[in-house]
Amino acid sequence: MKYRNLKTLSARQLIRERKERGFTLIELVIVLAVLGVLAAIGIPQLTGLQDQAELQGAATNAASEIGNLFAQDLAVDELDGSGDSGVDWGASEVCDEEELSDSDIIAALGSDFTISATGAGSDGVEITVPTIDDGEIGQTTCDFDFVD
Repeated sequence: MKYRNLKTLSARQLIRERKERGFTLIELVIVLAVLGVLAAIGIPQLTGLQDQAELQGAATNAASEIGNLFAQDLAVDELDGSGDSGVDWGASEVCDEEELSDSDIIAALGSDFTISATGAGSDGVEITVPTIDDGEIGQTTCDFDFVD
């Protein structure tokens, strides 16, 4: 009976000593290795998300500026390219980069982006652009991307 209590007491003493010692070196190394793997996986993905968010924000601003130009030309009934924006708002021409390059969009957002017809092989995002076709106001989608 006495032997049994000594064994139990020894185990309790070992547990108490273990608690007082803290973590072993191998436990700390394993934790650091796991954190390193998580950082190696997570940081590149966050960088990609930041680039995508920046592109999406610029595309939203561009679509807003294009809408404002359309509204200005519509107010003075000059949707054929003779208005202040110089953009011919015909459905087939509105996504041409040359059509929008002389407009106020370049001045407002800078010249580091391209706007092209949807499906032209761009890795960017789609924006909705107002158009007019035979007197009917509509909309079309264009690809928006930064210049490489």
